[in-house]
Amino acid sequence: MRKNIIFISALLMFMACGGKKTQTEIDDAAVADSTVVDSTVVAVAKPYDLEAIAKAIEGCESLQKFNHGVARVTKDGQRFYIDLQGNIVEKPQVEEEPRELTCDYEKGKYGFKDSKGNLVIPHKFHFAHDFSDGMAIVVNEKGLVGYINTNGELAIPYQYGTMAESDGNNFHEGLCAVLVDDEYEWFSYVDKTGKLAFEGVFSYAGNFSEGLAAVRIRGGNSRSGYIDPSGKMVIELPDGWWGRQFKDGAAQIQRADSCYIIDKTGKRLFQVNSSIIYTGNDIVYSEGLAVVYGKGKYEGKNGFMDKAGRITFCLSEDKADAHEQDKEAVRAFVEKFYEEWGMENLLEYGYLKRHITPNLLKYLADSYEFDCEGECLATWKFFYEGGGDVGKMVSRQISARDENHVLVESKYENYEYDVLLTVIKDGDTFKIDSLKQERSEY
Repeated sequence: MRKNIIFISALLMFMACGGKKTQTEIDDAAVADSTVVDSTVVAVAKPYDLEAIAKAIEGCESLQKFNHGVARVTKDGQRFYIDLQGNIVEKPQVEEEPRELTCDYEKGKYGFKDSKGNLVIPHKFHFAHDFSDGMAIVVNEKGLVGYINTNGELAIPYQYGTMAESDGNNFHEGLCAVLVDDEYEWFSYVDKTGKLAFEGVFSYAGNFSEGLAAVRIRGGNSRSGYIDPSGKMVIELPDGWWGRQFKDGAAQIQRADSCYIIDKTGKRLFQVNSSIIYTGNDIVYSEGLAVVYGKGKYEGKNGFMDKAGRITFCLSEDKADAHEQDKEAVRAFVEKFYEEWGMENLLEYGYLKRHITPNLLKYLADSYEFDCEGECLATWKFFYEGGGDVGKMVSRQISARDENHVLVESKYENYEYDVLLTVIKDGDTFKIDSLKQERSEY
């Protein structure tokens, strides 16, 4: 049965850490030569000390990329900077990237402000993007796309189709991708006068960065890879692979189940470890290191990865062990709850009240249409949203994503239903604070 569900779930990312021994292992890809294609060790210049950096970021909550030799780290709520040798830097001379004009919305129109908040281009556009490389996308009432310069002048007339799924719509390195065929969603690149930069159309067109842009061509002659500013394909990728933009001489290429880092010759440096999130998160290098985000037992953690594939997370071993113990404790609580709930307490209000928070109880009792109210309503709503129909159940799997979130995957005779529970500590036990449907398939 399909359910229309209102979700109240706060995503809590566990990032705290600390302890005695810094954990720099990366599971099955602990060293470069175990992940490099053809088992060839890549010689990577290392003007940094990853072990010293690992020690410096131990116990941190968050970190940012290295810029001009320093990176900002947050630990115990305090911000400080470290250099590439792991030293704390007092009052670094951090050069801020120059900010271009940003779009501002007022009374149904878009204008542009400078970094001080001054309006420099009036609110007169139907839609707009921030400036990039001295040019900004603007859209008129007919949905046509043009480009203005920093004086607010229309440098490229309204003529292109509405922007579709492509990353290269903004100018970078003097070029941008524009939609030239609405029906088939083909892109071509133009310069700042609107002149076609070279012949060729693409089904995906990325930003130019370090002289290269990732592109794809679909159809009978499907190809993907990287082109140079002349439109020549200089790096061709295998079928089914696609690329991200180059930064610091490296880029990620990926397909559904695999990801590699390549250099500007197209050579694969290493395969990205399975503990790293790479779908939806670009791996961007700066000064030899990329900020990465973990998953699995490293979920909610970030760290640095070098160009040999070595990673260090903001995590210590004793904290990692405690983290896993907390996850198992909350998983066991939910498993016991569902076992007892399904056996004899399925529609028992008293049992439900003992195991959920007043916040969730109020939500259940106030926001559902049923032929009953209050206690009856709460139990029926949890029955439907929490994965009921135990009599028709084929299997149920319970797993903890972290110490506050537990996924309950239920399989029935004619459909599958997954719900994510937010669980909080309540004295010596736990209580369910919210539930959120993850998947419902027939």
